[in-house]
Amino acid sequence: MSSTLLRDADAMSMAHGLELRVPLVDHRVVEHVLRLPGALKARGRRPKALLVRAAGARLSPEAQRGAKRGFTPPLDDWLRDELRHEVAGTLADTRLIRSCGLEPAAVWDVWTRFRAGEVSWMPPWSLYVLLRWLDAMGALVKNAREADDARGLAAALGQRS
Repeated sequence: MSSTLLRDADAMSMAHGLELRVPLVDHRVVEHVLRLPGALKARGRRPKALLVRAAGARLSPEAQRGAKRGFTPPLDDWLRDELRHEVAGTLADTRLIRSCGLEPAAVWDVWTRFRAGEVSWMPPWSLYVLLRWLDAMGALVKNAREADDARGLAAALGQRS
C-alpha cells in the first residue's frame, strides 16, 4: 500500500487499546459494492459519488462538493507543545547521537531551525524516531550479547566442575 495512513492509524489505535474500523476495508461493504452495476459506482469524474449518495444528508453540502484531501497528523503542533520536551531531550542526548554516528550540533541545529519556523516538522521528527529506534535496537543487541555472555560463562563454569 503506497499510503501509510491505514498502517499508522492501526498502530496508533492499538497502542491506545482502541478498535478502529475503516468502513471501506470491511469485507461486507466491499462485497456489496462489488455486486452493484458499474454505472452506479462511477458518475463521470465525480470521486466517491456512490459514497456521497449513501451518506446523504449526513454530509454537509460543502463536504459533498469538496475536493478529496488527505489527513496529516498535527505533528507540527505536537512537536511545539505536548511532545516538545520529549523530542528536545532526545535530540539533545549527545551520548545517543554520537553512538548513532551523528553529529550532535547538526542534530540540535535541525531542532533549533524547526523551533524558529525555518524547517517543517518532518526533519526533527525523523531524527527523533531514528534515534529512539536505534537506541531501542542498541539495548536489544546489548541485552542479547549479555545473555550470550552469561550462557557462555555458565557453560564454561559447568565444564570446569
